[in-house]
Amino acid sequence: MAHQQGQPLRERDAGSLERLEIERAYFVFDEPAVRAALSKIATHAGEHLFKVVAFEPASADMTTMRVRDEGARTTMTIKRATLESRYLIEDEVTVSDFDATVRMLELLGMKKRYYVEKLRDIWRVGSVEVVFDTYPGLPAFIEIEGPSEESVASLAEHLGLHEDPLMGAMHMYLQHYGITTDRPRDDLSFATAADVLGKYVTRDRAQFSAMLEAQKARAGD
Repeated sequence: MAHQQGQPLRERDAGSLERLEIERAYFVFDEPAVRAALSKIATHAGEHLFKVVAFEPASADMTTMRVRDEGARTTMTIKRATLESRYLIEDEVTVSDFDATVRMLELLGMKKRYYVEKLRDIWRVGSVEVVFDTYPGLPAFIEIEGPSEESVASLAEHLGLHEDPLMGAMHMYLQHYGITTDRPRDDLSFATAADVLGKYVTRDRAQFSAMLEAQKARAGD
């Protein structure tokens, strides 16, 4: 996510910042009620189409290596696990060109895992960021990121949110449409989701199709 003023940062070298990513995700909630509550206390930063290329991790402690077009900027990010915290260490820099950065990493020997798109609707409450993330065909889930556990937990409580650490986008596809989590991780966009995921849907196909069509309009496809 974009860095917000007040988050813990440690400068490593010129142009690179390391921070602890204090973030929690929420999957079961009353979306209209949460949005209504946010509208009273938060600044809305708009909805953006995010395009992500993920690479195979280069080390055992690395959980994420990606290049992401966020609409207003493009970033390259590495996330690493540590035994000292439940949260990940994140290094992130802004880059000038999405395709060129992906190609340069591939030339350096990095192996692409997949390409994926999502819609991100962003709200800010002081130094805390709340986002609604929507992957093709799925309802939104919420992530809250802030400068401390207390700031994240306090806002989540105010919004009536309860953390479910066992969920994730892959589990949401299973829960809503019976798409097993061991399916091939093919490139996935709003334009291609009907073909990529449709063959794995085992229930609620009409809901999947209707939700995807509405999302394609929002994504500009």
